[in-house]
Amino acid sequence: MKFSIAVSTAGTDDERVVVAEFADFIAWETAHDKSLAKFEVDMKLRDLTWLAWHCEKRRKVTDATFETWLDTVGMIRPVGEGDEIVPLESSQPTG
Repeated sequence: MKFSIAVSTAGTDDERVVVAEFADFIAWETAHDKSLAKFEVDMKLRDLTWLAWHCEKRRKVTDATFETWLDTVGMIRPVGEGDEIVPLESSQPTG
């Protein structure tokens, strides 16, 4: 299971996509004492943000606590399948 989350840095136009994976979901369940089914049904912005933070912490992108890291975030949003940038299937005419 993977879940992509776009995170923008406060005060900038910089945006990065983090991918929460199995280990992040297990950590979320443990930290919040809830099942993943609860996350899918009743997703809160804090849950989504916590997953993004945990992913960056696990990958050693940040060593900040959640609250400190949260102060650096301008916006956060789930990235759906329709948001993915994919190459064109065939070459387009240039002239």
